[in-house]
Amino acid sequence: MHDLSLHQSQFNSQTADRIYFRDRDFRLISANQAFLNDLRCQRLENVVGTRLNEISAQSDGIQRLLVEAEEKISQTHTTQKKERVRCAINNTEAFVSLECHPVFSNDGKFQGIACRYCVQGFADHLGFETVLIDALMKSTQDNIYFKDVNSRFIRVSNSMVERLGAPNLESILGTTDFDYWNFECAQGFFECERRIMETREPVIGVCEKEIRTDGKTSWVITSKMPLEDEFGNVFGTFGISKDISDLKETEFELQKTNEKLLAASRRAGMAEIASNVIHNVGNVLNSVNVSLSLSRTAVKNSGVENLLKAADLLKHNANDPEFLSHNPKGKILPDFLRMSAESLAEMRSSVLDELEHLGRNLDHIKTIVSMQQQYAGVVAVTETVSVIQLVEDAVRIGECTLSASNVGIQKDFVVDIEADIDKHRVLQILVNLIRNAKHACEDAAHDQPKTICVTIDQPTDDFFMVEVSDNGVGIDEKNLTSIFNHGFTTKDEGKGFGLHSSANAAKDLGGSLIATSPGKGKGAAFVLNLPIKHTPRTDAKLTEEVTSIGKIEPEMSASAAGPTA
Repeated sequence: MHDLSLHQSQFNSQTADRIYFRDRDFRLISANQAFLNDLRCQRLENVVGTRLNEISAQSDGIQRLLVEAEEKISQTHTTQKKERVRCAINNTEAFVSLECHPVFSNDGKFQGIACRYCVQGFADHLGFETVLIDALMKSTQDNIYFKDVNSRFIRVSNSMVERLGAPNLESILGTTDFDYWNFECAQGFFECERRIMETREPVIGVCEKEIRTDGKTSWVITSKMPLEDEFGNVFGTFGISKDISDLKETEFELQKTNEKLLAASRRAGMAEIASNVIHNVGNVLNSVNVSLSLSRTAVKNSGVENLLKAADLLKHNANDPEFLSHNPKGKILPDFLRMSAESLAEMRSSVLDELEHLGRNLDHIKTIVSMQQQYAGVVAVTETVSVIQLVEDAVRIGECTLSASNVGIQKDFVVDIEADIDKHRVLQILVNLIRNAKHACEDAAHDQPKTICVTIDQPTDDFFMVEVSDNGVGIDEKNLTSIFNHGFTTKDEGKGFGLHSSANAAKDLGGSLIATSPGKGKGAAFVLNLPIKHTPRTDAKLTEEVTSIGKIEPEMSASAAGPTA
C-alpha cells in the first residue's frame, strides 16, 4: 500500500495553487504554503482558527473574491467557481481563478469547505492570449482585421495580407481601405465603421461587394463590431469576412438559367393555352356547323319558289274577277297561300332559334379566346346563372355531335339552383366531359343502349355537383391517376388537353373534378364540384398541375354508382 498522505503533503507544499480548508464555522483548519504566503505567514499554527475577515495581510482583491464565495456556500451549500477574474494584487494587475466546494459528512451534514485558487500575472495572461491570437491570425482562412478610431489597420490575419496583395503584415499596419479599394467602395466601408463606433451597433452577416483600384470585383459576407477596452470605451472596430465570390458567380448563373427557364415555361404555357383554346373552340364549332346546316336546309326547303309561281298566276289573271271563284287553280290558291304562310312562319321560328343558338355559341367562342388574357392578369368574370340552364346549354352543344351517332343523353336534375360562377369556363368543362363521354360510348363494344347521364345535385349547403356518367369503355384503374395529366390520352387522335384544362379550371374556380370507374368496359363518371358562392382566388393559373385525382368520396359514391352500371 502506498502512503498517499506523503504525496498529498508534498503536492500541497510545492504547487503554486493556494489550497485551504475551513470548518463548519468557516475557521481555518489547514492550508498549504502557497496560501500562507498570500497571508504573509510562515507557520500554519499562527492562523489556524481564524476567519477571512480577521486577516488583514491578504490583498483586498483576492479577499473580496474569497469572502463572496464563502458567503454563497454558507447560504446555498453549493460549489462556487470563478474564472479569470481581473483584480489588483499588491498594486499590480492579475487574474484570479478559484473554486470552493462544500464538505459533507457521511450522513449529509455540512462540515466545512475546501478551496483552491490560482493567481496569474497580467503579463503572463497577456502572453498566453497573444499566443492564441497569433495562432488564430496565422491559420484562419477567413479575413480578420482590427482598426483604430481613424479606420487604420492595427492588426490583420495572414489571409487578409494575401487578400490585400501586400508583401507582409508590417506593410499594412497604419494603412486604410482607401489604399486598396476604389474610392466609392472604401468610402462606404469608412462610413459604415463610423456608424458602428457612434452607435455601438454591430453589422452581422452582410454581403458586400469589393472593388479594387484596378476595377477587379469580389464578394464577401462580413460581420463588423465595435472594439472596446476594459472600461467600455470604443477605440476602433474589428471584423471578419469570408470570400463568397464563387458562390455569387454561381448565383448569377442560376439567375440567368432561371430567367431562361421562366421564358421557356411561359412559351410552353402559351402553347398549352393555345392548344386548349383550339380544342374547346372545336367543340363549339361542331354545334355552330349544325346550326348553320339546319338553317340552310330550312331556307332551302322553304317553298319560296311556289309563292313566286302563285304571284305570277295572280298577276296573269288580274283582270279576271271570277278567277278565284271559278278557276280550279284559283279556287285552291287561298288555301295554298295559308299553308305557305304557316310553313314560312314555322321555318322563321326554327331559323330564329338556330340563330339564337348560333349567337350564344359564337359568344362562348369569343369568351374562350378572351380567356388567354388571364395570362396578362385579367380576372375572370363571375355572374349569377341558373345551373340547369347552363347544363342545358352544354347538353345542347353535346347533342349536336350526337345527331349522327346512336348515343343518347339522359338528364336527371335533382335540384334547381343559381350559382355565382364563371359560366363560360364551367360550360367549357361540361362540353369537354360530354364530348369525352360520347367518344367513350361510341368506342364501347357491347350491344346495350349507349347512354350518357347528366345529373345535377347539391351534396352540401356550399357546393353543387354536376356528374357526367356513361356506360362506355370505362377507365383502366392504372390510368385513373394519369387522365388529368397534360398530354395524356388513350385515343389515337387525342391531344390530352381537354381533361387537363378542365381539371385546372375546376381547381381555379374553387372546386374539383374527380373521375371514377369500376374498370375497363364498365363505364365511367366525372363529378364536377363547384362552390355556389364564388370565392376569388389570387393564385389561380390555368397551367397549374392538378394532383388531387382519385376516386369519388364516400358521400358522393351513391350518385356516381347508378349511372355507370
